[in-house]
Amino acid sequence: MLHGFAQTIQEMHSKLVAAQQSRDQRTEFVSSNDSSNRHPELGWVVFERQSMFDAVNAKRHVHKLPLINMELFIRKVEQLALGHCDYTQKIALYCAEMAHGRIPAP
Repeated sequence: MLHGFAQTIQEMHSKLVAAQQSRDQRTEFVSSNDSSNRHPELGWVVFERQSMFDAVNAKRHVHKLPLINMELFIRKVEQLALGHCDYTQKIALYCAEMAHGRIPAP
């Protein structure tokens, strides 16, 4: 059984994979949850971002760390993972790092 940080990486990976399973049901364009983006985004993008943002803040709450906002999540987690051929693994790692306070949050 995994413990601590390694367990959180696995949990984040599992949450993202679960969210990704409904991509084909979320192909419509919807309002973005990125306040810097005034254009609609595919529903699955918004759903996966929100799912991971919520997972990070839930874990930060457990660790008694202050919650982060979506802007910080996008800048310090999502943007680091974009473009990687192993995006799912990278975002799980960066989410775990943010959840454990390893990525500085103001």
